[in-house]
Amino acid sequence: MSLSAVIKQGGHQTKLLKTQNLGFDQILKKVKEYSPDVFAYSTMTGEHNYYLNLNKRLKKKFRAFSIFGGPHPTFFPEMINKSGVDAVCIGEGEGAIIDLLERLKKGKSIDKIKNLWIKKGNKIIKNLPRPLIEDLDSLPFPDREILYESSPEIKEYKSKVFFSGRGCPYQCTYCFNHKYNEIYKNKGEIIRFRSVDNFIAEILEVKKKYPFQFAMIEDDTFLLKPKEWLEDFAVKMKKTKIRFWCNIRANLINKEVVRLLKKAGCYAVWFGIECGNEKIRNKLLKRLMTNEQIFKTCELLKKYSIIFTSQNLIALPVKHSLKIDLQTLDLNIKCRPNFAWSSILYPYPGTSIGNYALKNGYFKKKSWDQVAVTNKMTSELVFSDPKEKKKAERLHKIFGIVVEFPFLRRFMDVLISLPLDRLYQFIFFSWYGYCMRIRMESWEKTPSDFLQLTKSLFNYLKNINKQSLD
Repeated sequence: MSLSAVIKQGGHQTKLLKTQNLGFDQILKKVKEYSPDVFAYSTMTGEHNYYLNLNKRLKKKFRAFSIFGGPHPTFFPEMINKSGVDAVCIGEGEGAIIDLLERLKKGKSIDKIKNLWIKKGNKIIKNLPRPLIEDLDSLPFPDREILYESSPEIKEYKSKVFFSGRGCPYQCTYCFNHKYNEIYKNKGEIIRFRSVDNFIAEILEVKKKYPFQFAMIEDDTFLLKPKEWLEDFAVKMKKTKIRFWCNIRANLINKEVVRLLKKAGCYAVWFGIECGNEKIRNKLLKRLMTNEQIFKTCELLKKYSIIFTSQNLIALPVKHSLKIDLQTLDLNIKCRPNFAWSSILYPYPGTSIGNYALKNGYFKKKSWDQVAVTNKMTSELVFSDPKEKKKAERLHKIFGIVVEFPFLRRFMDVLISLPLDRLYQFIFFSWYGYCMRIRMESWEKTPSDFLQLTKSLFNYLKNINKQSLD
């Protein structure tokens, strides 16, 4: 949406093609109807192989220029060596995409566009990144129409996503930010945020134009702003009467911060616990926070009636991983979040934890080209005992339910030993859907909303990669 906004601002046209559930002939027909000059793909690691193959097939039919951006090309720009890839974009793409389109349109050389690696015959031109965008207010509001035209059901959904800033200074080993910050070293301030007025203006514009009752503020860490910004935001956001959720960190929370969040209309927050073992949390994952800070955060949020989701990692690259996972479960039971979310850790090569897993024999794949598209329902780590791996994967599916109903904890050894994978997967997505769309979002649901949520759940389950259950 952000790229489309600057592209349209530059006088060009864009269209988003949703390829899910489309056969190649259907995709071919839609591409032919639009007849684009450029194929632009935003890809994450794991799904990139699908788009590389799709692009390769499309390039045989069309003479469009192809460029890949997003997380995977940013950290693995060597993908430009793949057949059919003309360029990759590293990092922020707003400036680079406009430079590229303008030069292609005028028939000028594209060799020296910063942020881009360009394929020129057998040669790869590797341009350095340009400075980070300093003034986020200078960017146009994201182009939501490109998304809603492609997926009308998202337009009708009453919760909408917003970003008030960019950047995160923390060094969490499993996250992309520490590697991203290395790419942009000495290229500007990592932490940037929009003015309160600019941010709220976007929210009000969306409220005016679309079905909208709840804001999902998805900054990595919403609280990385001066106290004055938060105070101004609390006053002005309160006037909109729009409730929202945001992401926080326990080490940034105090009574005054929670008070301001509540005043602004904060209905819910998300924050990472990640691991119940304090030593592993801080040494291996580099979360840099104590159990005491986590408990204090939970107490303050409950005091101010702000509901919260805890985020946790399962199947870590450590000895006796399942034992550590159960400690994480127990810590969550003590915290009593409104939703205990768990993810299976993926040690992406290039991240600190990916390098650690490779070095210590927990991970064997040096390239994610070796990994098929995954829905992250299974672990890619090497376990000394295959049964322990299976138990960890089952724990992942029922983690939230056990935190919600703690009496189940005493039966955990039995529950994760039972071969009920399909049932647990259904429970996982059902509980996730309920907590995400009913419990954690504050807007009036109609019978048609519940029907749509139910249909979405079953459609998602139907399309899940069955390999995760093998």
